[in-house]
Formats: sequence, structure tokens, C-alpha cells
Amino acid sequence: MNFIIRLAAVTVVMTYPSLFAASNSCSDSNNSIELIRCALSQDLELVTAQKNVKILQLNEAVAGQGINPELDAEYSRSEDEGLSQSSGSLTYLHTIQLGGKVAAKQALAQQEALLGNLKWEQGREDRAHAYRLKMYQILSRQEELDALKETIDSYGKVVNAYKLRKALSPQTRMSAQIFTMAMRSGRVRLGQKQAEMEQLIGDFEVLGIPRKLLMRSLPSAWPKWKGLRQGNGTSVLNRIYESDVKVASTALSLAKSQAYENLKIGPSVSWQQSGENTQTGFGFAVSMNLPLSHRNQAGIAKARAELAAKSDFQKLASTVLERQLKLASRQYATLKSQLRQLPSDSELEKSHAALERDVRRGVIEASLIIEGHEQLLTMIESRNILRESLLQQQSKIYTLKNLSWEGALR
Repeated sequence: MNFIIRLAAVTVVMTYPSLFAASNSCSDSNNSIELIRCALSQDLELVTAQKNVKILQLNEAVAGQGINPELDAEYSRSEDEGLSQSSGSLTYLHTIQLGGKVAAKQALAQQEALLGNLKWEQGREDRAHAYRLKMYQILSRQEELDALKETIDSYGKVVNAYKLRKALSPQTRMSAQIFTMAMRSGRVRLGQKQAEMEQLIGDFEVLGIPRKLLMRSLPSAWPKWKGLRQGNGTSVLNRIYESDVKVASTALSLAKSQAYENLKIGPSVSWQQSGENTQTGFGFAVSMNLPLSHRNQAGIAKARAELAAKSDFQKLASTVLERQLKLASRQYATLKSQLRQLPSDSELEKSHAALERDVRRGVIEASLIIEGHEQLLTMIESRNILRESLLQQQSKIYTLKNLSWEGALR
């Protein structure tokens, strides 16, 4: 059976190569949705899963194949006191699979293919949301990098101003040292942020997406965090659990069909020759295993137990998913409320501009200048953490409500 499946898979790949060919170019991507679609088409796990689904779909045809007929032949020859004797027989047997085995195997193969396709759909949605999050994380890191560079530049200007003085008092010298250490510390943080940025960009570059294309396809701004949309039917996760139950149910039907032994039936011809005399006989042959040891009771019991376990799990999982949706909705509302309490972009820009003016005028102490910049950086990072958490909750809600990931970017 495994050989037949592998042979069928190779045949499909050779006959329909376009089904398995992934596009290697994303040059026509003009926005975030098109870029994510391209990333999905290049994702190794998704491409492999899609191929496996197409192979699973071939199993139904494999299951529908009958058993080849058997030809049984016998021949013997002997001589007794100069008399030549020979005999032989031919039997042609056709196997009839009793108990509905063929239909049961086809139904099981069909359900397994449907389950595989649902898992691929769920994997595709999960990966799409993951790529969407990475794109917004790039926006976060870029904002943090810009703020860090401005801070380091501000510290550098102060340090350079101290260096231009002919003489420094002990207090001024200490301030210069504080700014120098703060500048070096900022450069370390800058390197860490740049490494994070390179990792995020690298996750797209390994998919064949150029850096320039990625940067121009990023969202222009963060979402407006609108109200939650209505659901669109049963979620893929629920359908996966339901399909898993159907697979177990068809597996039970197959186990029941295997309680019946196959019947082999067909014509038979035999002959016997002794000297010049030949006798020929025609008959009918029947062959069948006798179910004296078992009628697959163990297999049926195992399949029945698996069906009961998966049915119970599906019911429990459905309840858990409903609770997860309620929890995600509450967390979404809480995070959105917390985000509203943080300063807006314009407020942060005003605070930063005021701090820079005070630095140039030299009217505040070094420790307060550094503390002011640190507070601004912390505020930016905290806001981005909240935004990313909101995105994750939004993605979870979209998945549980069976909403397409594309709707989150429109």
C-alpha cells in the first residue's frame, strides 16, 4: 500500500508539476496583503502541507482499486510400466471484498483528505497572522531605533560641548562622564534593537522577499483598533475537531467491515491423461477464510474507543474555544483601554522637543536629562508592547470567529 501511495505521488508530481511549483518572485507586491500572500506561497511548511493534501486526495482512488484476480495452475506427469500419465488444473479466482470494505476505505480516505485540507487552511491562517505581526514589529523596532539614535545623538552633542571647554569643574567633569556612559549604554541598546530588526527582516528574506520590497510594503500606520466584527460561521479549529470525529467514525465502519472475510470465487478446469485417454472436467472454485478465531472484535473495540474519545474531546474543545473567544475579547478591550491612556505620537514629539530645548539651553541637570530620555524611550517601548499584544489578541479573535486575516489589514 505504501509503495502504491508513493508511486501515485511521484506520478502526480511528474504529470502536473504546476501543482507543486511555487512562485519565486514577489516583485509585483504593492502592499501588505500582497506581500503576505507571497510569503505564504514561499513558506516551506505550508508548501509541504499543501503537497501532502494533494497526495491524501489520491488515497480515495487507491482505496477504490480492487484486488487483482488469482490464477492457480497445477501440473504433474508420471510413468508407470511404460504408461505415461499426466494431470493438471487451472483455477481463476476473483476476490469479492464482503462487508462494504471498498466503500469504507474510500470514505476513510476522503475524510482524511478533508481533515488534511482543514489543517492546511488553519496553518495558513496562523502563518499569515504571524507574518502580519512581524511586519508591525518591524514598524515598532524602526520607531525605537529612531528614538534611540536621536537620544544618542543628543548625548553626543552634550559630550562634545564639554570637550570644547578649556577647563571643567569637578561637577561638570562628572556630568560629562555620566553622559559618556549613557551614550555608550545607548549604543549597546541600539545594537540589540538592530539585531532584532535584522532577525525580523531576515525571516522575510529567507522566503526570497528583498529588503527594499518588504520595507515599501509595510503598513503605513498601526491599525485604528475598531470594534470587533461579527463571526463568519464555524471556525476552522472547530471544523478540524468535527472532521477528526468523522475520520474516527469512518475508521469504525472500516473495522466493522473487516469482520467479514473476503470471498474468492471463479471457474476451474482440470484434466487427466492416461495413455491415449484424456478426461476433462469443469467446475467452480470457492475460497474463503473461516472466521473461527475472531471477527475483528478487538479492532472494532479499539476503533469504537477512539471514536468515543475524539467525540468527547470535540465537545470539550468546542466549549473551550468559546471561552477562549470571550477571554480574548475581554483582553482586547482591556489592552485597547490601556493604549488610549498612553500619550499619542504628537504628545511624545512635543515632550521630546521640549527636552531637547532644555538640553541646548543647559538649564537642567545631567541626571534629569538622561532620565527624561529614558522615560521617553520606555514610553515608546511600552506602547509598542501594548500594540503587539493587541495584534495577537485580534489575530486570535479573527481565528476563533472564522474571519480572514486579510480583513485585519483592510
